Amino acid sequence: MFRSIRLFKIAGIPVFVHWTFFILVFYVIGQGIADSETIAQLIFEVSILLSVFLCVTLHEYGHALTAKRFGIITQDIILSPIGGIARLSGLPEKPFQEFLVAIAGPLVNVVIVILISILVFFLYPGESFNPNLEKINNQNFIDNYLFIMKYINISLIVFNMIPAFPMDGGRVLRSLLAMKFGKVNATKVAAFIGQVIAVLFVIVAITKYPIFGSQISTMEQFTLSIIGVFIFSMARTEYSNVKMEAKLMNTTAGSIMEPHFTHLYISDNIDFALSRFQAGLEKEFLVFDENDQCIGTLKKEILELLLHRGEQATVQSFYFPIIISLNVDDNVKDIMAKIANSKESIFPVYENHKVVGALFRKEIEKIFKGGM
Repeated sequence: MFRSIRLFKIAGIPVFVHWTFFILVFYVIGQGIADSETIAQLIFEVSILLSVFLCVTLHEYGHALTAKRFGIITQDIILSPIGGIARLSGLPEKPFQEFLVAIAGPLVNVVIVILISILVFFLYPGESFNPNLEKINNQNFIDNYLFIMKYINISLIVFNMIPAFPMDGGRVLRSLLAMKFGKVNATKVAAFIGQVIAVLFVIVAITKYPIFGSQISTMEQFTLSIIGVFIFSMARTEYSNVKMEAKLMNTTAGSIMEPHFTHLYISDNIDFALSRFQAGLEKEFLVFDENDQCIGTLKKEILELLLHRGEQATVQSFYFPIIISLNVDDNVKDIMAKIANSKESIFPVYENHKVVGALFRKEIEKIFKGGM
């Protein structure tokens, strides 16, 4: 019933927390009580948990605010027990801009690590900084807190810079490759590397291969498996999406329009259109005035209604004014943006202020379904 709760809004970007986050908080508290932990230990664990989510939020704001500089809108930031995500409306087309957006998140964590290190340097001169994680008390609370938060932010940097989609490292790698090889080829390479890493994650999880000299736990085994499957799937999806986008960008109205179509004039008797419609030659028509200017369309629905009525009126009585016109060089991606809120099924295609073809919505939809 409950999905996410809005926490606050900064720089025009709302931040939501998924309801399952509170289950995690209650779990930490409940586990601490069950283990008879001290109040200081319990407060410490909850403080670390909340601070991690604060760091994740700042990380996502790094992406969002950098994207904003390039005109990319962030719908919101959503926090959950498995991390955070800034839902961007898109990514910059220029590789260097994408690089900046991708690297901005980890750089926020780098800044946090530097600030913690500076704080430790001034608060603990010499060798007085001596965290003791075995027992948290009022005396070593701050020491342990700073130590853990520095370690966690370093871990976030390393984890996010893994060169695999949808990790920041995968996007950084793709942007760097795109500067030389183009976005499609760069994504192909980056996606392949990401899938190799994903497979390694799953292998490590299945075999329980010891990481850093110690065998992974059952929870780590489960987590690695989920991450591996997720990365593998996202890498494949990213490459498919980029290929499709390139196809849409490279397919123009001129390449999929119908250059041979009936010029239906407003003075023509409707019987002429009905005869062609009934014969299955054309289902929709562009309508022209006496000056050969395209002024509207004759819709399939109208022709179906008139088919058995024996109307003797002219086309002028039944056409709809033209709303959207296209240029022969318009690519399919831009065309879809133009016609998204339209119910029209046929559009005139212009070249040098002259209609050179008719483009049907069904032809555009074929492109999105992978056909031509």
